[in-house]
Amino acid sequence: MDIKHNANNIMLTSSEIAYLWAIYTLNSLAKYSFTYVIEKCKDDDIRSVFQFSLDLANTALEGVKSIFNSVKMPIPHGFNEKDVNMQGDNLFSDVLMLNLLKTSTSSGRTNYGNALPMAARLDVRQFITNCVTSTIELSNKIDEVELNKGIFLRTPYVQIRSEERRVGKEC
Repeated sequence: MDIKHNANNIMLTSSEIAYLWAIYTLNSLAKYSFTYVIEKCKDDDIRSVFQFSLDLANTALEGVKSIFNSVKMPIPHGFNEKDVNMQGDNLFSDVLMLNLLKTSTSSGRTNYGNALPMAARLDVRQFITNCVTSTIELSNKIDEVELNKGIFLRTPYVQIRSEERRVGKEC
């Protein structure tokens, strides 16, 4: 017996709705924050990373809208241009903004990674998989800029011993 069902009629689960809602809200915040940073940024390399980030945020927003529209679900309100004062002074250095982007990108990778195993619908799984992949690409771009500028924050080095040492009575 071959079991089949219509995959196009699968409703969104509560987990899918929650993750997609969060993805939409956070990327709407990112969209307007990144637009502000791009406007104020003096460093071309850092600005290009934020432009790439803005493009990813816009893609994520469109992806969530598409999925929600397919099930006739309302689009979250999210953030908008009224939430950012584009005429405001630059509050932080370009390097600090890049470091904050690196931290938020790390959180995004974690959230997308948590969302993927909860996704039952194929379109949601594909969307979240694309988000994971593009977020990893963004992480690599951030690291490349930081390494090229000598601002990559490295963890401490450790001394490498020439021989193995065991913990115990002998040490």
